[in-house]
This record gives sequence, C-alpha cells and structure tokens, in this order.
Amino acid sequence: CVMIFFERAQRAVKLQTAPYPLHAPNMTLKVRATYLAKGIDLDKAAAKMPAPVLRQPNRALWKLGDGQYALLYSFGVIVYLGATPEQEAELKKTVHSAFREPERKIWSDEYEVVVDSALPQDAVEFERVRVRELSLDRVDIICRIMAQSVATTQFDIQADGIIKRFGSVYEGLGNSGRLRVSPRELLRTIGTNNQILRSIIAELALLNVPQITWTDPAIERLWADLRGNFEMQDRFERLQFKLDYLRSSTEQLFDILQTRRSMRLELFLGLLFIIEVVVVIIEFLRGV
Repeated sequence: CVMIFFERAQRAVKLQTAPYPLHAPNMTLKVRATYLAKGIDLDKAAAKMPAPVLRQPNRALWKLGDGQYALLYSFGVIVYLGATPEQEAELKKTVHSAFREPERKIWSDEYEVVVDSALPQDAVEFERVRVRELSLDRVDIICRIMAQSVATTQFDIQADGIIKRFGSVYEGLGNSGRLRVSPRELLRTIGTNNQILRSIIAELALLNVPQITWTDPAIERLWADLRGNFEMQDRFERLQFKLDYLRSSTEQLFDILQTRRSMRLELFLGLLFIIEVVVVIIEFLRGV
C-alpha cells in the first residue's frame, strides 16, 4: 500500500490537475499537435492518469504544470500546450496502451500562443495567436482547432495515397484495357473512405460549432478567426471532393468488375451449352 501511495504521488507531481478557470501570467507557449493513431480510448487513458480538467465524449484535457496542458482526442491526436519534451514523452508512454492502430508515420504541426493581459482582445496571426488570458475555454478552442487541422492533413494524405494507387489502375485500363485491381482492394478503399467520413462527422466534429461560442462573443470570434487562419472550411471541402472522387471511382470499378464477371459467366454457360450439344450429337451418332 505504501508503494502504491508513493507511485501515485510521483505521478500526481508529473500530471497535475487544476480547477476551472485556468489563468496564467504573461508568457509565450508552444502548441504541438500530433496524429498518433487511428483512435485513442479516452476511458483507458483516463484510468492511467489523474482526474482531467475537462472531459468530453471526444476529448480530455489534463494540466501538466503552470501553463502546460495536454489534450487527448478520440480520433488519435494529442495536443501539447507549453509542455516540455520530457512531459510529452512521459504522457505518450503513460497512455500508449490506449492507442488504437498506432500510425507508423506521425504527422505533427506547431503553433504559438502568446498570453498578454494588456491586449484589448484576442488576435489570431499566421504563426501565433495572442490571447488576454489562458482560460480553459481558450485552451480548449485553440487545441481543438490544432487537432482538427492535423487530423484533416492526415486524412488528406491517406486520400492522396489511394488516389495515386488508382492512377496506375486507370493507366493500365487505358493502355491495355485490363483492370488490375482486386475486389478486396476496392472494399478496403470503401472502408477507408467511410472511416474518414465517420471520423470527420462524429469525432472531429468539423461541421459543429462549440456551444461556448453561443454565449461568449470573444470565444466565438477566436473560434472563427482560428478556423479562417487554418483554412479549415476550404481544406474540408477539398478533402470532401477527394472522398467523393474515390467513392465514385470505386463504384465505377466495381461495375466494370461485375460486367467482366457477367461476361465470363456467359462465356462459361455458352461453353457448357456447346459441350452439351456435342455430347448429344456424339450419343446420337453412336446410336445410329
């Protein structure tokens, strides 16, 4: 029992919690968002850590120290705000067992948060965002945009990879008239396509507006400015266009495969009919 107590005490020092609201003095913090896995089991991650500052169905926020936070998202992204490399490595090691299908190639992005209490209002710039205070709502909004941005980039890379593979399929179809793709590969493409769409709608919630923006004009303006700075709407539309292309392409290729199978079946049936006719003729000649 004594050993368990000391282990929990040591962990509590590394991963502290803080009540709402969260305030911090004037400082400059780095935000780093990393796409690590297809998903993160937040319940399993929470079981290995102290109580989070914020817990929602698709995200959980922990305070690591003064002005240092980590936000875990169910769609596989961790966002660190003001965390040291040692804290990032410790957190990742602690919750690694909660990762679902960890990614081999990790995509990450960085941004900067400047806390300045003298500002008349929050200001979003190309490489940084300036805020009057580091409140819980601001941390949540900034980290959410970063997480959505990184996940959208990762999905865009996946879509580009599939489109590139389809390019060779259509090239072979155009040059030789042969379709070199298996039904299993098409089914995997359909599965990936639908999985991305489900994540965008259900977990990334790219089409949803945070409830806090309905009651706080400053947060609403910060949300809108950050979305505009990261071009979230334009990037979503481009990704949606790619996913629509993949869906129509798989349907077209499935139709071609089905037509080819039908032709083979017809040829096979025709061959059986010819064989049957030959057998009947032979039997007739034998009888004569």
